[in-house]
Amino acid sequence: MRALLPHSLRRLVLCLSLVAVAPVPALCQIPQPIGHLSDYGAVLDRHGRERVNDLIEWAWTGFGVEVFILASWENLLASTDALAHAVADSWGLHEKGAALLLVLVKGEREWSHAVVGTGDLAGSATPGRLEEGIADLVAHRRIEESMVSFFGLLPDALNKSPMDRSTEQSEETPPATSLAIWLIPVVILAAGILLLCIRRFMCPRCGRLLRREASRTGHGVYSCRSCSYRRE
Repeated sequence: MRALLPHSLRRLVLCLSLVAVAPVPALCQIPQPIGHLSDYGAVLDRHGRERVNDLIEWAWTGFGVEVFILASWENLLASTDALAHAVADSWGLHEKGAALLLVLVKGEREWSHAVVGTGDLAGSATPGRLEEGIADLVAHRRIEESMVSFFGLLPDALNKSPMDRSTEQSEETPPATSLAIWLIPVVILAAGILLLCIRRFMCPRCGRLLRREASRTGHGVYSCRSCSYRRE
């Protein structure tokens, strides 16, 4: 009896340990974001990262869409699509106004990808269009090209032009070029008036101010006290 009791306790402790440890892998397998571009697979060099980050900024400025990209060499879930949805939940992308998540995963022999839309893009056709548009590049392991092509497909996938937001901004604030065009004639006119005043009221010989005197004919005469210059 004393030998049976410790054995039962050991089994109970083992079961409780398995229950307590089971959720840990589920939490550890979701990578944490490294900004908007999380290149855990190290598929981009420095110039590639700069290029993709510039495109991410372009997507936000032109369309108001936040783009997140994850490249990984590991996926402990059933599929890339399952990983993409788990990442979107873990990163809190559903709280964004409009966001797109591109997940690229390297398997044993080939790459796979999935696109998830959150916020205003949740349930729209945009993620599917983007996912289909880069499928051939991903299948041929051209991962950096697939990222760049992803942004090239955005205007058609969203059915809008990247100039929409800049046009709204231009209506609120006049461009600096329009202000410069308006100032050019004013500057030219002011310079002409200044030159006319200098020519009329300053002595061409010594540069002093001329004084106006009345002549015998009744017309005004301008003379210089310093060098005796005179002009009617």
